[in-house]
Amino acid sequence: MAAGGTITTSDIILMERRGYHIGEKIGSGSYDTVYRTEYVTGSKTTRLACKKLENPYIIQVHTILQRESRVFIFMSCETGGDLLQYIRSHDPVPEPSSRKWFRQILEGLRYLHGQNVAHGDIKCENMLLICCTDLLSGKPYNPKMADVWSTGVILYIMLNASMPFDESNLRRMLRDQLTKNWSFRSKVEDSVSQDARVVVGNILELDVTRRPTVNRCFKKPVDLTWNLMY
Repeated sequence: MAAGGTITTSDIILMERRGYHIGEKIGSGSYDTVYRTEYVTGSKTTRLACKKLENPYIIQVHTILQRESRVFIFMSCETGGDLLQYIRSHDPVPEPSSRKWFRQILEGLRYLHGQNVAHGDIKCENMLLICCTDLLSGKPYNPKMADVWSTGVILYIMLNASMPFDESNLRRMLRDQLTKNWSFRSKVEDSVSQDARVVVGNILELDVTRRPTVNRCFKKPVDLTWNLMY
């Protein structure tokens, strides 16, 4: 990953001197560009994505290099596709799978917050899905609680196959967040359980003192039920 712009020819030469062979571009987002990369040392070649915390639900960073204003992040390359691609191909994610994947997201986030690290940019793909009201208001905010909000957006998208708010109009989106103006589509109305609705509603809570922390999400077993917030 190259943060701050595309990779130049001189960047590529420098990276190759350090064993990193930059390949084709495989994605881009608001703040970065991702390239397929190989790291060669001796006779060993490691495939990476050019985009140390250790957790099974967090992509492993191999190396971070900085050159002037650009930062190069080399991390493990996963080839299974991203969540948004899956939703676009399959429409809503069945509730049992949504529950399982949501648990995995929370496990990774709980680890980060336990290390006193806020993610700040939780995504389904290489673009930010929805900004939390805390950020949009322009006031000081708790970055960890903003992370929790983003997981609620992702859970809603998995269950509903659409965004909870219209992000095309920033002012309207903020108003809808403040008034909790969101609902599930009629297409999935009968397939989303009441427990799942409660979880989404509790996480998309405007008042950060009432919004659950990631640790609070694990107060009850979640392997068989949606009772994350009780």
